[in-house]
Amino acid sequence: MAAFAWWRRGRKRRCAHSIVRYVVGRLVHACSALTAVMYQQIRARCFRCHLSSNDDIGHVRSEMAVHLCGMTDELGQRIRARVRDVSDFPRPGVLFKDITPLLADPVLFPQVIAAMARPFDTSQITHVVAIESRGFFFGMPVALTLGASFVPARKPGKLPRPTVDESYDLEYGRDALAIHADAFGRGDRVLLIDDVLATGGTAAAGCRIVDRMGGDLVAVVVLAEIVALGGRVKMPARRIDSLVQY
Repeated sequence: MAAFAWWRRGRKRRCAHSIVRYVVGRLVHACSALTAVMYQQIRARCFRCHLSSNDDIGHVRSEMAVHLCGMTDELGQRIRARVRDVSDFPRPGVLFKDITPLLADPVLFPQVIAAMARPFDTSQITHVVAIESRGFFFGMPVALTLGASFVPARKPGKLPRPTVDESYDLEYGRDALAIHADAFGRGDRVLLIDDVLATGGTAAAGCRIVDRMGGDLVAVVVLAEIVALGGRVKMPARRIDSLVQY
């Protein structure tokens, strides 16, 4: 009888331990699932930048961008090291700035996007217009960072719906840009983005389209500026931000 009583007591203890293990296991599982959901929600909010400038997370995001980019001079040096000069492309006498090594750098490229977007964190940008085609590489991630709509400025005939077109002079002839006529409206706050500001004809045409459509052009933002070609002269009174100058 004593042995049977000992067995019963042991069985009760084992049952109690099993119940405790089960309950603890379910609690851990629930907490893990809740933590994962919260993490995904916070991550999604930060990625879309649906935050006001007064939110704590918004301040953290800005501080992270500053930490990642470091000093502007240092970032500029790293950009220059990643942009290759290619002689006589696309035609003889032209020194082409090849940005593909920068695009292929998974550390530097996000820092470049952060540096382009950071000055406009509190500017209430509604639309980012990027110029075909290398401007798209920078315009789309900047638009995502700022929580703005992306608008492609393309060559005539490339967009399917009615467009607003603007022509500009080339060295040997003329070309044009086109934007969908309903891409944005009067009072929308617009950034115009391209990869390189050279003679300024393309960027100036983009500025004129934004003006004609009633948008408020906050700034023109480029990765690099060829200062000797005087592109700024064609856009007087415009704010022009460039990360590096040659």
